[in-house]
Amino acid sequence: MPATVSIALCTYNGERFLDLQLQSLLAQTVQPEELVVCDDASSDRSLEIVEAFARQAPFPVRVWRNSQNLGYVRNFEQAIGHCSQDLVFLCDQDDLWDPRKIEIIKSVFESEPEVGLCLHDFVRINAEGGHYENPLELYGEKQLRSADLPDEIRLHSIRAFVTPYPRAWCGCMMALRRDFVSVALPIFPGKGHDDWILKVIAPQVAAPQDRGVADALRGGPPHHDT
Repeated sequence: MPATVSIALCTYNGERFLDLQLQSLLAQTVQPEELVVCDDASSDRSLEIVEAFARQAPFPVRVWRNSQNLGYVRNFEQAIGHCSQDLVFLCDQDDLWDPRKIEIIKSVFESEPEVGLCLHDFVRINAEGGHYENPLELYGEKQLRSADLPDEIRLHSIRAFVTPYPRAWCGCMMALRRDFVSVALPIFPGKGHDDWILKVIAPQVAAPQDRGVADALRGGPPHHDT
């Protein structure tokens, strides 16, 4: 039976980029069964944008608004917990999804039933959606080149994992089986939701072999609500 998909989107004062992200969800070659949105007491038009999108989306959009700010970790914990479908895709408010993201990641889970978590690559973009020009902080001094790696590692890895990026992974690069939600939640105090989820589900991780999926992430320092 085909796997079903939930998207867990957290918003906080994200009106500048939110509509573009929602349109990239609408442009997916495979549509989700539901979009779960948890707004962390935004003071801008974020909730209004989500509600307008919900009225015309071809899939159900379930919206929660926090009465007080929980912070991004607890907000994602809440959003993940509200998801009801087989697969849970984590979604930031200011990125752009590759049109085939759901299609490709879903195919990995369907073809490899033992996999609990799937990660994919990304490219950085600037605030206008163009190439990100600013230098990045890097871990270490040596840039690892794919040509230096054994074929088995090079073919079955994610570029961001084998280069000294400031973060090797982000939650927006993740999708997990809902069967693992009871293992991943609650998020351990003091840990980021993405870091914690990867650690507890790490024994069952896959990287998609189709290199066509690489979401566009807006560059620069992260903007956390708390």
